[in-house]
Amino acid sequence: MEKINMLLLLQDSPKEKREMLKELEMSPQKLSPQLIELTKSKIVKHQDDNYELTAMGHLLVAEISSMIETMKFFHGDYWWNHNFNFIPSHLLKRLLKIRGWTKYDPAISEIYEYNKAFYEKTLLSDSVSLLSVVQPPFFFKWASEILDRGGNLSVIFELNLFNKIKEDNPEALQKLINSKHFRLYTYSELRGLFYFVQCDTCILLRPLTNDDSYDHTHLINSSMEAVQWGREIFEYYVRDSALITEI
Repeated sequence: MEKINMLLLLQDSPKEKREMLKELEMSPQKLSPQLIELTKSKIVKHQDDNYELTAMGHLLVAEISSMIETMKFFHGDYWWNHNFNFIPSHLLKRLLKIRGWTKYDPAISEIYEYNKAFYEKTLLSDSVSLLSVVQPPFFFKWASEILDRGGNLSVIFELNLFNKIKEDNPEALQKLINSKHFRLYTYSELRGLFYFVQCDTCILLRPLTNDDSYDHTHLINSSMEAVQWGREIFEYYVRDSALITEI
């Protein structure tokens, strides 16, 4: 860890040895041998009493910084206790680079309600996508509002959910299907997911826990990088889904 701290200290600018001793709070007896080792490895170079990173040293420190940021990103139990296996592997790797996630933990009085701020953003979007294994309690009202405002709504339901909605609300479902701005797909089986929503300005993830149980928390991200990532997740599932044109 001491070597890593030394390299991070040199990341922005060269330092004199006395500066390094002060910043790192190390003794000369401890610092000097490690500087010699880093110099021999061509990671650090020095002239007179100034030490700086070599070109290879800068590449190494960039990787170290990225790893540290990743560790900070995954700090906390949420990421380890929830199931993200529904995200395809090539897109899961991108998750490490997407910043700006906010965990939303509703009050007990709101656990059966939708996220009102996110709901409003979807209504103002030109394009909205939903991937779900459950029927959100607001689904038909929400879908109708999006379509009435001229927005486009694409939905992928797990097949079991589609069959249940078709049985319980066939007329309401067919009315949505008849809209030229609505696309409905079915996917055979979705694992690890409660539901996922993506609109023009943000995405919402509601994964299950690792033991496939449900909790009331979810993640929201309003960065454009996250929105594009969300589009690619939905497109991935569309490719293996069946388009429903009538019931």
